[in-house]
Amino acid sequence: MIQEFVNALLEPPTVLFTSLLVVVVVYWLTVILGIFDLDLFDLDLDLDVGVDGAMEGVEGALELGDAPEIGDAGPTGVAGLLTALGLAGVPLTVTLSFLIVFSWFLTYQGMRVLPLLDLSGGLIRWLLLPVVSVLVSLGLTSVLVRPLRPVFRTVPAASRQDFSGRSATVVSSHVDREQGRAEIDDGGAGLLVEARLVSGAPALRGDQVTVVRYDNDLDVFFITRRDESLQ
Repeated sequence: MIQEFVNALLEPPTVLFTSLLVVVVVYWLTVILGIFDLDLFDLDLDLDVGVDGAMEGVEGALELGDAPEIGDAGPTGVAGLLTALGLAGVPLTVTLSFLIVFSWFLTYQGMRVLPLLDLSGGLIRWLLLPVVSVLVSLGLTSVLVRPLRPVFRTVPAASRQDFSGRSATVVSSHVDREQGRAEIDDGGAGLLVEARLVSGAPALRGDQVTVVRYDNDLDVFFITRRDESLQ
């Protein structure tokens, strides 16, 4: 029984997907062991925000009977292909893993069924079976990756420019136009930064201040006293 199974795995065209399956298994073992990252072979596609919207737009247009206009903006290249196939929004390695596993399984099962149907001719075996297996696998993979998209969606890190208007607390003895430090309320543990006062008397330790702007060249946040910001 085991020998028959091994022979089936090494029999063309199943051997093609068996080879790819070995690569998938080795890759995921390295991910589990921490040798490689999950997105090692990703194509750095910024699809998290655009995929769902693009897919919903296409589906909505199809439901209304309208075809998307040629000039409509949307993902292009590899990103556009993955979006069109419904495979975007998750790491490429996850998508390929599902695709290879399904293709291998369908090809393996097909090679067992074709002789029973007396359909094991060369054209069906070498061309039609692999093509059908891949096409069906694309559909199955598309269905499976949809609920996984929220798991892999990333939220862009806040830019320091985004802290303008935030509250902060002076943590050094004082903050004036020359020196000082403050802790910005970032919604988490707080962000300790170099701070400089825009104008007025120095702000003392514990004073509540407001972030006015961030100077990228100086890597300094300019702040104003809370009472002055309310004027």
